[in-house]
Amino acid sequence: MIRRLAFADAPALQTLRLLALKHDPLSYVSTLKLEASLPLSYHETKISHNTHEPVFGIYGLFAKDELIGTLFLSYEWLTKLAHTGSLYELFVHPNHRRQGHGHALLSHVIDQAKSFKALEQITLNVNSGNTASINLYKKHGFIQYGTRPQGVKEAGGYQDELLFYLPLLSKD
Repeated sequence: MIRRLAFADAPALQTLRLLALKHDPLSYVSTLKLEASLPLSYHETKISHNTHEPVFGIYGLFAKDELIGTLFLSYEWLTKLAHTGSLYELFVHPNHRRQGHGHALLSHVIDQAKSFKALEQITLNVNSGNTASINLYKKHGFIQYGTRPQGVKEAGGYQDELLFYLPLLSKD
């Protein structure tokens, strides 16, 4: 089951987010050290402040009652950017990978975005070394439009960020 997370899902979101930062630290700009110090209220606020009708929020993928994947569809509040949504923080629990869950979660969120006629495109950034995510995004029609050289600075050096977008409107 895939649905937008609610306030009551904050503990599961916190647990999964910390696992994501521990398991795939190069995939995120935040750090385990920082987010491990944040209280549960941070995740409660993150859910409640980012849920906007009709389609925006943090989507969760559940296996039975366990949260095993997340993807955040964010809106742009500035009028001139309101035609663009952004994706953040795609993660599938390592024990549930290579089973099509990332594909299902991404497909679901794209379908939700397409249902909101005011959205014309979705953007995202991805670490240049994250080939699994890059391949997934390309399979869903995302187009790379740029590179932010040395976009993320790590202790061991820099990582480029690749910039992608997905047009939601047909050009008929």
